[in-house]
Amino acid sequence: MKENKFIVGLAAVTLLLGGGIVYFGLKAKGEVEEGKEDIDRKEAQLSKYKGLDPFPDQENAKLKELAVRELIVKAEEAQKKLLSFVPEKIEQIDDVELNNLFAAAVASAKEKFSEAGGVPDGFFLGFERYKDGGVPKKGATGYLAYQLKALKYVVDQAAESGVGKIRNLRRDELPPEAGQEWEVARGRNVGGKSASNTRRDRQSRSRRSGSQKNKKGVRAKRLKQGLPIARKMPFEISVQGREEAIAGFLERVCNSSEYFFQIKHWRIANLGGVPTSSGQSGGASSKSDFGGEGSGERILEKISGGDDLVLFLRAEILLFSPDREFPKFRSDKVASVEGE
Repeated sequence: MKENKFIVGLAAVTLLLGGGIVYFGLKAKGEVEEGKEDIDRKEAQLSKYKGLDPFPDQENAKLKELAVRELIVKAEEAQKKLLSFVPEKIEQIDDVELNNLFAAAVASAKEKFSEAGGVPDGFFLGFERYKDGGVPKKGATGYLAYQLKALKYVVDQAAESGVGKIRNLRRDELPPEAGQEWEVARGRNVGGKSASNTRRDRQSRSRRSGSQKNKKGVRAKRLKQGLPIARKMPFEISVQGREEAIAGFLERVCNSSEYFFQIKHWRIANLGGVPTSSGQSGGASSKSDFGGEGSGERILEKISGGDDLVLFLRAEILLFSPDREFPKFRSDKVASVEGE
């Protein structure tokens, strides 16, 4: 009986020791496998880093910082030039003062284009909704006054360039006119659109975001919005005149030192059909492919044929945001705090 108890006790101890050995053995094996996987991951990451150009070591990091600093300096110089177009302040004015500005600008345009048909019937520089006493929403008058001055500048340049007619001038509604805030991030305006356009924009963004998935079906992270750039004031204008007048008008608008105009697209039509080099529509062609026998003839004379051209121009008046700063390096922030 005593021997049986001894055997039973020995067996129990053996089982416990065996179980312990198996448990710790499996645990150690799992830790080894985890360690191996961690090493494999780090080796793969290191291999990826080694494939980068430049390799992210301390020396290359300093060179990269210098390059970024140079880029920021150039960007700040460009920003300074762009901000020269920004008025010191956009002040809200009362409705009476705004109406006086409308009346003066329209009278000036009609005086400059005084011949019959010089401006379209009911011409009001794109502000027709305010022609018969319409009242703008609160907070919109300052922006409307700025846009009015810019459009008057465009009309003045057309007159000084010798353009014969203003065939049309219209503008898009500004967000403040709809009682909405400006959104300047990513260069987009909010408001001033029809409901159907707004719905189409939402559906388009929804389709784009729905398609931004990687191969595993996981939705990719959305790109961060860029720095706010400018408030946009879109407008369209059609003018008619001789070739040199149209060219001069475009040159004046594009090189303005008072307003920043971003040309979206433009189109030119010839009222005289397909011209010959002699300036007449139809007929026999000239011996020269460049508008005449002489080599000094202007090439565009072949296109305009001496007839009036019609220019359609869609552009945006950009009102840049003056309170945007470029990001600073962490070392600069630390130095700034220590200096204080």
